[in-house]
This record gives sequence, structure tokens and C-alpha cells, in this order.
Amino acid sequence: MENTRREQFRRAVAVLTVSGIIGVLVLLIVYSKVVFNIGIVCPLHEIFKWECPGCGGTRMALALLEMDLYQAFRWNPFLFVTLPICGIIYVWQVISFIKDNKLWSKLDIFLISYAIALCMFGILRNIQLFSYLAPTVV
Repeated sequence: MENTRREQFRRAVAVLTVSGIIGVLVLLIVYSKVVFNIGIVCPLHEIFKWECPGCGGTRMALALLEMDLYQAFRWNPFLFVTLPICGIIYVWQVISFIKDNKLWSKLDIFLISYAIALCMFGILRNIQLFSYLAPTVV
């Protein structure tokens, strides 16, 4: 029993440390944009003038901080819709990993499907017919 609790505590510390580091990095990116007006430069956009699947993500986060949901959606509709779903799955997996040391058996299929959908979004938003998917100021 004691060994199980110790293992759960060890897993919790590891997961929360990694999650904390990722959270701090995201906050630093948003903070640098708000305070210093320094954003992340997208190499795909700079070299080829294409909108990558993540283009508009920082601006989306800033619009969310201002509670402007429509503008946040216009900056990056794919991330606006899918990040809350991914967040829920992440929390569910963290709890499952800490308690039972198990992950969802279909997690790899979900991640591959998400990556494919993200790539498809990146391609579509650069086709003229789907130009409404590109980051837009309302």
C-alpha cells in the first residue's frame, strides 16, 4: 500500500513538473507578446508566405484573454475548437496515469488522427476556396 502511494506521488510530481514547465513557456510567449509586442515568427510564413496550422495561435490566446471569443475563433478556428477537447483528454490521462499508471489504449490513434486533421487544416487554409480559415482581423 505504501509503495503504491509512493509510486503515485512520484508519477504526480513528474507529470505536474512537465505540465508546469509547458504552462510557464506558454505564459512567457503570451506575456512577451502583450508586454514587449514580440511574437513567435513562423518560418513557414516568413519563407513561403503560407499560413501554418498554428498561425494565429498566439493572437487567439490574446483574444481569449480579452474574452473576445469571436476574434479568437477567427485567428485560428481549428485550435479554438480542438484545444479544449485536447485539454480535457490531457487532464483525464494525467489522472489515469497517476492513479493506475495506465494511459488510454486508443491515445496513439487519437494523436495520429489529430496530427492528420491539423495538417489538413494547414493545407486547406492556404487554398483560395478556404481562405476564410486564414487568420483574420474582425
